[in-house]
Amino acid sequence: VTAERAVLAEELAEAKLTAEGARMEQVAAEEQRQDELRKELSECLQREALGQALLQRLRQLRNDAETQRRHRDELLPTAPAKVDAACQSSVAEEKLASEPSDPSSQGQTVSGLE
Repeated sequence: VTAERAVLAEELAEAKLTAEGARMEQVAAEEQRQDELRKELSECLQREALGQALLQRLRQLRNDAETQRRHRDELLPTAPAKVDAACQSSVAEEKLASEPSDPSSQGQTVSGLE
């Protein structure tokens, strides 16, 4: 009976050591998994922050484009008149440049333009 008791006590001690080792391995595995999850969460938060920054930049660019479009639309109605005026001015300058530089004809040209 005592020998049997000693064997059982030894088996119990080995089982306790095995269980303790298994528990320590389980704790280490859980800690490693938690570290991996923390790292993954950090990466997700960084990607989210980058996404938010990109979204904000996109909104800013859209607003800038809309402002430029409105400004362009405001200027377009006056553009034909400005082009016409520039063309008329250019034609007048070409006429003046192409006319002879005879002093007697300059008086006629000036009076003809008036």
